[in-house]
Amino acid sequence: MSRPKNQVTDVEPLTRMEYYRLLPHLVDHWRLFFELLWETGIRIGEALAIERKDLQDGGVYITREKRADHLKELIPLTSLLYSRVRIHSLGHKDVRVFPFTSSAAWLALKKAAGKSGVRKTMHPHLFRHGMGFRARQAGNDIAVVQRLLGHKDMSSTQRYFKATQAEINDTREKLNR
Repeated sequence: MSRPKNQVTDVEPLTRMEYYRLLPHLVDHWRLFFELLWETGIRIGEALAIERKDLQDGGVYITREKRADHLKELIPLTSLLYSRVRIHSLGHKDVRVFPFTSSAAWLALKKAAGKSGVRKTMHPHLFRHGMGFRARQAGNDIAVVQRLLGHKDMSSTQRYFKATQAEINDTREKLNR
């Protein structure tokens, strides 16, 4: 899904603090869905396409959306998240683990963002940006982040290596002490 008409999207990655402020404002199934996005960095469409049979080996097999070769990849999950997603998947008849629409995900996130006061604009792709940012902050080079996010072309990964406003502000503060 593309962004809703006339909605400006924030380019700053979702921070850990924002993530934890959002969680209490999401109902259980949405909370689990966005925890999955946060932990894996997968795209919303990739998460919505997950079926019960894709939950194996302590992780989830996903098909990368933007890859023409339809690469199927195992994304490992923490044991707690894996068991919670498995239990959730058994709680309904649909074969898809999250039988929602991308529009519903946008709306749930928008409501939670409004209640939490995190940001004026919020979109699911910020969770992916958060993963790329956290991977870079952990000291990984661009090739590792590229593989982590499933990018075919390294130029797609370069956006995660741009300085954030927080990093710029921190640098200014350090320079003016």
